[in-house]
Amino acid sequence: MKKIGILFIFIYLFGGLIVGQEYNTERYDSMESLLFDETTEKLKQSVFDASRKQAIYAYNVANFSTPGFNPIMLEEDRRFFDAVIPQDRDNSDVMLEHFMAQMTVNRSKHSALTKLFSTKLGIMRQVATLGKK
Repeated sequence: MKKIGILFIFIYLFGGLIVGQEYNTERYDSMESLLFDETTEKLKQSVFDASRKQAIYAYNVANFSTPGFNPIMLEEDRRFFDAVIPQDRDNSDVMLEHFMAQMTVNRSKHSALTKLFSTKLGIMRQVATLGKK
């Protein structure tokens, strides 16, 4: 059934080209906007950003004990440290704890975003297969 749904979408999008008719860009744009709407694009970008943050935090935690290591600081981390910690104080312990806490928060955010994306794709799959599994 999945193959039939995918075939239906393919024929709908490119059917005019197959039988030699003129390509209808309005029809393609409307189908593309259904499949890849603004919500999907924002969700995709949010998952990408959360993955990038997770990699940065993991890099910082893994290399924190290396002598002379300067962690990669995101803008939100800079604002946090500027607001919370005085500049003349050694903040290495606070920094490590902050990065580990941010990894946990970011992992939860990434899991929620991935679940939303999966649910959205499941809904699109049901529409493409006309509700059949």
